[in-house]
Amino acid sequence: MNFYKIKKPTTIQFINAIDNMQYFTMEQLETKRKQLRLIYPDFYISFLGMTNNGGYPVIHDYSDIESVLSEYYKDWYQWSEEDQENERELIAYQTIKL
Repeated sequence: MNFYKIKKPTTIQFINAIDNMQYFTMEQLETKRKQLRLIYPDFYISFLGMTNNGGYPVIHDYSDIESVLSEYYKDWYQWSEEDQENERELIAYQTIKL
């Protein structure tokens, strides 16, 4: 079953979904945000491949956003500076503190 279809995921299911970069919704995140904050203190969560409901999660230190983008987009350094800046703005908009 796809993770986003689980109505009440456990904390361990959430951690596994994050580790496996499985799509999940913002509603699901809100049900476990306090627990995740204890596990990932001082970290942020960003969503790549964002849709209206959710996206693919990445937990990171906010200062390392360039590394996150270059890992996800294998051709990141071949993008134009304008496209890179647009993506940086988009991910910053989709980033929240746990």
